[in-house]
Amino acid sequence: MRLFGYARVSTSQQSLDTQINTLKEAGVKPSRIFSDKSSEGNVKRDGLNLLRVKVEKGDVVLVKKLDRLGRDTADMILLGLACVPTQYAG
Repeated sequence: MRLFGYARVSTSQQSLDTQINTLKEAGVKPSRIFSDKSSEGNVKRDGLNLLRVKVEKGDVVLVKKLDRLGRDTADMILLGLACVPTQYAG
């Protein structure tokens, strides 16, 4: 099992520092922390996409707050479905 972390802020004026420090304190190696800085209208999340490529079965992904992982409920559902192996997706 490997430990990964993800941090996201919604505007370029916000800082990722608090989230990243919390992930490090929880034991996530800096090389396994992925992040995104979004601005309104920019829904591209390269950090999250790279994290999804790196994570394997049995790995754990930590976020400081669940709302940092998804922008809204629909986004969280789609992310969850994308992580379910097709043999379980019905």
